[in-house]
Amino acid sequence: MESSGHASAFVKILTYSFSGGLAVMVSSHPLQRLLRYSRKYRREVWLASSCSVLNKLFDLAPPVLIGLAVDVVVQQQDSWLAGLGIPGVRSQFFVLAGLTAVTWGLESTFQYAYSVHLQDLGQF
Repeated sequence: MESSGHASAFVKILTYSFSGGLAVMVSSHPLQRLLRYSRKYRREVWLASSCSVLNKLFDLAPPVLIGLAVDVVVQQQDSWLAGLGIPGVRSQFFVLAGLTAVTWGLESTFQYAYSVHLQDLGQF
């Protein structure tokens, strides 16, 4: 397909808005129109986005906790947790078990929260 000198790689999307019975041509990018439309739902957008980001952070935490557990097994009294003032291998494992439970709980909570907020946004 040959391109003419007047053809452009980008197509400007034209929409019409009616004000006072007259059609006025308004040119804007679809993302700009979406952002303009979503202003009144800004709170829901922020809540859904924040919950999604927090969910992903807690979703990535278990590999870090597994790495800390390996560090405890290998280094024992010289592990990173021991350096934080948690003496004894058994105590360190109890701390890791508690952190793991909290992490999974928060990950599940934020996953539920962002799915509810996204569903709410889909209803608007």
